[in-house]
Amino acid sequence: RISKEKMLDHLIKVLYELKRNNCKVHLKILGSGECKQELIVQSEKLGVDGMITFRGWVPNGILPTYLQNADCFVSPLTGGALREAALCGLPIIAYKHDWIADMLQSGVDYIGVQSNDYKAFAQAIMSLSKDIDKQVFLSRNIREFANNIWSDKYLVKALHFIDSNQGKPIKL
Repeated sequence: RISKEKMLDHLIKVLYELKRNNCKVHLKILGSGECKQELIVQSEKLGVDGMITFRGWVPNGILPTYLQNADCFVSPLTGGALREAALCGLPIIAYKHDWIADMLQSGVDYIGVQSNDYKAFAQAIMSLSKDIDKQVFLSRNIREFANNIWSDKYLVKALHFIDSNQGKPIKL
């Protein structure tokens, strides 16, 4: 979904920094929403419109194909999309806020960047693009994390735990 709270305008500013550093990348934005036209105008003003494809809405059954063909997943503000990228084993670059900073370790499971630091975000992309070992390391770690937390096996265990503890207080 393309909406203001996703902070996709930040990625366009990151693309501008990448362009200034002669880094050849291409951003694919999947989804639709009310902010698409604003993002198109912003990308044209910054001269990065040729570095972005707005794909539109993608059915869930096709989404893994897009993710598996990507080199990494970038997102200022993440939610379900991060989970999907993690399950596909994509290296992830994201802001260090939201629930991510509490669950994941920057440099181990993903690359965390301070909010609103477009230059640091661009630098993280440039650095990762040149470091195959780091890509493999992050990919392996985030996929393992995702499989432990969000897999169907975990869901079965969680549901069994809930069923077996009905009526009993659960200690957190």
